[in-house]
Amino acid sequence: MDSVIITGIRTIQEYHLFKEKLNLILLFVYADEEIRFNRMLRRADVKDEKSLDLLRLRMNTENKLFDYERLVRYADFRYDFNINLEKYIHNEKNIIFQIYNDIIKRIEE
Repeated sequence: MDSVIITGIRTIQEYHLFKEKLNLILLFVYADEEIRFNRMLRRADVKDEKSLDLLRLRMNTENKLFDYERLVRYADFRYDFNINLEKYIHNEKNIIFQIYNDIIKRIEE
């Protein structure tokens, strides 16, 4: 089977379907809300919230709708992205290489 990348799995049902059909490896990438908010401000995308309160409201709504806390328990790997953009850019190759190696090791198990 060819490799497939799926972003934005939001429900347990999606997880189980993809796990069964694709032998899914689930990566969970997280960052604290303040860091997420600062990244959104820098991105300045029209779809993004313009205040921390609005971001919190959206995050709470999504957590209730999609039960991320339950979904994260199914993650094969968790990556802490609580770093600023400059540090990420400086270390991007190493970060991507680490994720790639983690996936390859899991496939080869």
